[in-house]
Amino acid sequence: MRNLLRTYWEPHFLRNEALVGGAVGVGLVLVEVTFGNSLVDQILPRDRSTIWTSLAAVAGSLLGFELAAAAIIVSVSDSPSMRRLRASTQYPVLWQVFVSATKWLGTVTVSALTLLVLDVGHAATRPGLYVALVCVVTATLRVARSIWALDRSLRLIAGRDMRVDSAQDG
Repeated sequence: MRNLLRTYWEPHFLRNEALVGGAVGVGLVLVEVTFGNSLVDQILPRDRSTIWTSLAAVAGSLLGFELAAAAIIVSVSDSPSMRRLRASTQYPVLWQVFVSATKWLGTVTVSALTLLVLDVGHAATRPGLYVALVCVVTATLRVARSIWALDRSLRLIAGRDMRVDSAQDG
């Protein structure tokens, strides 16, 4: 199993995570379509403006986090501890992680703002809801990956295993 992950998942993890996000989103859409539109109507209130406003605010805040994380990496990219990473083939991948998360969070923000305008009353825009759902699932995976990348980068900058240090502190 580990070899399968190393040979297939790791070299194409961004694509694979997008496929997983899309598959989960499509699966949720299929459940909703199979059991009827009443499922969304039961879960979500008639006036969904609060949901879209909250989603846009959270996605926008996370977008700010992604930009701040990228700024942290830029600000320390000239440090001696980052030289090895900069020289490796993984440095562009690090940026792909942050750029991808930024794009997906931007898409979630725009889709939530669009739904805020279009989803008025009970006349829900189902296709927009489905697009937002797929984007939210994929953006969640992207944010998790970028947090992992930021954590690894900070460990590299610190020059030590931060898990050992935190265990000693606790």
